Amino acid sequence: MAVQDLVDGAPEPLPTAQDRSTWNRVVAAFRKATFYGSLKAVRYVAKSADGTFRLFTEGNQQTAELRDQAGKLLPALQEIWDEEIVRLEVVEIAATAASETRQGPVEVYRWDVVATLDDLVGKATALIADEKIREFTIRALQEYAPEPFLTQPSSRSGKHHPADEFAQGGKILHTMRVMQAAMWLMQMHDSTSMAYTSEEHDIVLAAAAVHDMFSSGPRGFPESFAAYDNHAYFHRETLEPISSLLSPRQWDLLLKAVEGHMGRWSSRPETAPKPWREYINPTFVEMLGQEFAEQEAWQDYRIVHVLHTADYIVSRDTVRVAVKRPSLG
Repeated sequence: MAVQDLVDGAPEPLPTAQDRSTWNRVVAAFRKATFYGSLKAVRYVAKSADGTFRLFTEGNQQTAELRDQAGKLLPALQEIWDEEIVRLEVVEIAATAASETRQGPVEVYRWDVVATLDDLVGKATALIADEKIREFTIRALQEYAPEPFLTQPSSRSGKHHPADEFAQGGKILHTMRVMQAAMWLMQMHDSTSMAYTSEEHDIVLAAAAVHDMFSSGPRGFPESFAAYDNHAYFHRETLEPISSLLSPRQWDLLLKAVEGHMGRWSSRPETAPKPWREYINPTFVEMLGQEFAEQEAWQDYRIVHVLHTADYIVSRDTVRVAVKRPSLG
């Protein structure tokens, strides 16, 4: 009996406050391994009655290479498992099923795909009205998104983000949720003096779609924690070849939104959201007048703040924004 057969239809209880920390530690260990590329093929991890861990790839194959790569991860998992408290998404296999696997009673952690690039491209296609902004967004995702963005969970630390994002495609699911939340926040101002224009709406959604795509650096960039610290600042150079799809002002707004999405946790504090008058450009005042400079600053403020707010809200582990994921049925 394949591991897939054992976990299909298994109950998925929500974690209690007590067991969430242990679950987060487990998935953090997985994330650390996948972040450095050592366990990308693993779909399931099982522990048999004798305490032996088994890693299963998509095809339920165990290879010598995987066993070698997992050597440093297993001791950390053993320490966590020994705490013997209730765990999220752990399935205890019945004795009859266990005998067929010849492993004894096992526990299986599900490592499911929760969202795909097709899901994200589909959401961008559906929500972005402007043809050029939409083309920019889709090309950025399809031509420049590095492989880790497609497979990594949404967070490395295990301290934040909803638990259902701690899986393959979790970062894409997070991105889709940021887009959804940003849209809601902008819609809140419809029919008011603070309403977002159609162009502003599309720029915010484009920025949301690409804001985390370089969390491990661009394609070919060595994966590291340093890359993550600077992940909001790769867009300016990496996406420059397709920036002509946008007007200079649209490109400027998109970069400001992306570079400001980390807020006070940014590695470059000067890009974090700030009071709107601090966006006033003295050169614009001198060349184009105070009124024009203030209009530009107010637009900068609104675009940057709405993306940062959306990202912050959906990163809370108690907030779950429902999004459609057509590729997964």
